[in-house]
Amino acid sequence: MKTISKGGNQRMATIKDVARLAGVSPSSVSRYFNNKELLSPNSLERIEKAVRELNYEPSSLGRNLRFSRSGKLLVLLPTISNPFYHRILSSISKECEQYGYTMITCTTGMDKYTEQNLYHMLHSHYADGAIIFGSTLSKSELENLFRKYPMVQCCEYIDAALPGVSIDDQSASFEAVKYLIASGCKKIAMASGNPRFSSTLKRETGYKRALSSAGLDFHPEFIMRGDYGYKGGQAIIKSLFSHSSGLRPDALFAISDAVAIGAIKELHDMGIEVGKDFSVIGFDNTSLSACYIPSLSTVSQPREELGKTAARLFFERLENSKAAPRLITLEHKLIIRESTINFL
Repeated sequence: MKTISKGGNQRMATIKDVARLAGVSPSSVSRYFNNKELLSPNSLERIEKAVRELNYEPSSLGRNLRFSRSGKLLVLLPTISNPFYHRILSSISKECEQYGYTMITCTTGMDKYTEQNLYHMLHSHYADGAIIFGSTLSKSELENLFRKYPMVQCCEYIDAALPGVSIDDQSASFEAVKYLIASGCKKIAMASGNPRFSSTLKRETGYKRALSSAGLDFHPEFIMRGDYGYKGGQAIIKSLFSHSSGLRPDALFAISDAVAIGAIKELHDMGIEVGKDFSVIGFDNTSLSACYIPSLSTVSQPREELGKTAARLFFERLENSKAAPRLITLEHKLIIRESTINFL
């Protein structure tokens, strides 16, 4: 097989190299090795020429993926409306394309009956395995599925013997709240979410740890759980500022950027200027966080890498069902913008 030079390094030709030389998509190259009859004569000729020129040979995974398989990957999300997922899904889709696989995206609404019904796609061999973003199933139920099908957890990771990829949610939350404390904030509230998500509980733990490490009192009424969207942020601010305790926060750590932006809007309507009178930190670093006014301080998750890693874990498992499941933790980054202020 011909080697390709890139940045002074030599590597073996890949399916992407063949596709680039032939002027077709990687999935078309995959069809060349598995279902030639689906290709037009023109595409077939160009791919054959590129394969000869690069002396390309598909890997054992590429040769075997489609043997007695559907060529479909099921991706289960709690909702499609959260913009956090969009870039991750795009990354998974790109990785699938390299293997001639199709991504099927479905939403569960975090409803157990819906989720169980969607797994019938695996039982009926309509899909070969799944990447899941949170689950309503128990640890034993998930592990039972994993014994039968390639399964990967992405972003949400319960303590089950399944491979997965995520950031360290507790550490990310701890870092964000510690920054607020170091900036002089003393009464920090948290706009939290659904406790059925593992990330929610881990971020709440990080929030409490940060308060404790700084010797600040934890007020249970300062953790408000709500919807993950814009309206959830508005509702939480209304509740925080109308609580019977009379306590008023001077900062908010939000479980998502959408929640944070909803909170900023509600604070503005109340005459509280974020970035001058009040600090807000979000989570996810979605595209809106940088262009909102004030721009939002947030915890950035490497969404492209999360999607790519989840897909690769799936294909690894597809190739070797005996491999021990592994959990990969990616790095997060705290990004400071205009929505936080130094009170010191």
